Amino acid sequence: MNIEPYLEKHKNALISELSEFIQKPLPEEVRCVEVMVFRESMPGIPFRVFFLNRFKDTAKTIESFEPLSSVGVLVDSPDYISREEAICKCLDMDEEPEQDLCMDFVTEKYNSENQRLCQWFSECWDEAGGKNYQYHAFVVEEDGQFNPLNLKTGTHIKHMHEYVKVFDG
Repeated sequence: MNIEPYLEKHKNALISELSEFIQKPLPEEVRCVEVMVFRESMPGIPFRVFFLNRFKDTAKTIESFEPLSSVGVLVDSPDYISREEAICKCLDMDEEPEQDLCMDFVTEKYNSENQRLCQWFSECWDEAGGKNYQYHAFVVEEDGQFNPLNLKTGTHIKHMHEYVKVFDG
C-alpha cells in the first residue's frame, strides 16, 4: 500500500506543529533532540520526540512528546496492514521456504517504509525552519536499522562520530 497520500494529508499539520516547537527555547540541560521512529506504531503515529542531555540520557526537565498526537492515526485506511499483522501472515504459511521469502519481503517493505517516514519528517522539519534550529536534532530508528538522519542537513550521517560527538558521557 502506498502511504504517500496519507503523508501528504498530514504534512501541513506536522509542519505547523514543528514550526511552533522550533521557536520554543529548551531547558539548559538539553543537548540534542532525538526523534525516534517506532516501526510497530503504524498505522498510528510512529514518532516520539525525546530530549537528551550531555550523557545521552533523557533530560529530566522536559517531557518527550508525540507529534501529531491530535491526529491519532497517520494512515487511516482499512487496507493498511501493520508490520505485526504481516509477520503473523508469514508465520501462518505452511512451508518454511515460503515463510522465509515472506519474512524477507516484510522486512524490506517495512524498513523501506520507515526510511520514507524519516525522510518525510525531515522534509517537514526543513519546511518548518529546522535548518536554523539551535540544537542538534536527529531522527533515529528504534532498532537501529539505519544511521541517524541529521535534521539540519536532511542526510543520514556517514559515521556515528557525528552523532556521538554531541554528547560528553
